[in-house]
Amino acid sequence: MNMKHIRISESYIKGSLSLEERSGALRPWRLPHTRKTLFPSPEENLLANAVKPAGVRLHIETDTRRLVLLAEAAPHKRTFVLCLGAEIYDSASLPAQQSKVEFCELPPGKKTVTVWLPGDAEVWLTGLELDDDATLEPGPSEGKKWITYGSSITHCARSHSPAETWPSFVARQAELDLTCLGFGGECHLDPMIAREIGNLQADIISLKVGINVYGKNSLNARTFKPAIIGFIETIREKHPTTPLALISPIIAPTRERTPNNVDFTLEAMRQEVADAAKRIQHTNHDHTLYYFDGRLLFGNELASAYLPDNLHPDAEGNLLMGKNFLENVLGGMAY
Repeated sequence: MNMKHIRISESYIKGSLSLEERSGALRPWRLPHTRKTLFPSPEENLLANAVKPAGVRLHIETDTRRLVLLAEAAPHKRTFVLCLGAEIYDSASLPAQQSKVEFCELPPGKKTVTVWLPGDAEVWLTGLELDDDATLEPGPSEGKKWITYGSSITHCARSHSPAETWPSFVARQAELDLTCLGFGGECHLDPMIAREIGNLQADIISLKVGINVYGKNSLNARTFKPAIIGFIETIREKHPTTPLALISPIIAPTRERTPNNVDFTLEAMRQEVADAAKRIQHTNHDHTLYYFDGRLLFGNELASAYLPDNLHPDAEGNLLMGKNFLENVLGGMAY
């Protein structure tokens, strides 16, 4: 049977903030690419992370038995994961300098197909190939819209696959429509990020803050707490009652009591995050702001086996962190 070529529509892509177009190809961004000059960072590292589509996916409904994703060739291997509903069905590696991602044969009949894009490399999407007589339309609602913000621990390079980062795992298990704003090394409570979160549709928001501030010495005991408060207040201008989880750092054994260059320890930072939440809750009578100690997601009991660099959970640690998020954060919120 012949196959037909389909241009990828914006309506097929979920989890991006903007799409850049070039000669018919689309590149997902996790920031508004037309305003990228308003997101400065050393060596443009924030933008380099924003163009890596962590949590971004194609979400379609189709009756095709064969599906091929077309992408511009790149100098490195990339991994794509196809899910049927919430379950992983196939994983396909796209070798360096290749442009066709070929998945195994799909079951007959109409089904919801989600293809998770690699979170560690940019992707220019050029089209889809499917059975010549197949139908194709945007996928159905994935559920409530969840925005999560954080560092490399939320960006998740150390995972089994793009569908098995802890945010992707949570989204699949809890039936949530994910927008992942985890940026490796770049979670510094930038006001423009807060503004973008405010502008997005959201039913649930989670912010996991502190570890990049510690590592880059970007805020101190004078500025960290006010930055958290200002970040949340900016979001609250557009989302005054949206359930919002504020999460302090997960365990990092070598950093817990070791002062950084501005005399901050992770233990002290957790106290600051908790106090920021308490002040907002009390002053604004904010009953939909929740504080969670990050060690509920990943604590000392997991560090020896699943934290090889004393900072980032490994692939199995990512899944355990996702399970703990489901139980302790989503399970502790009304949403």
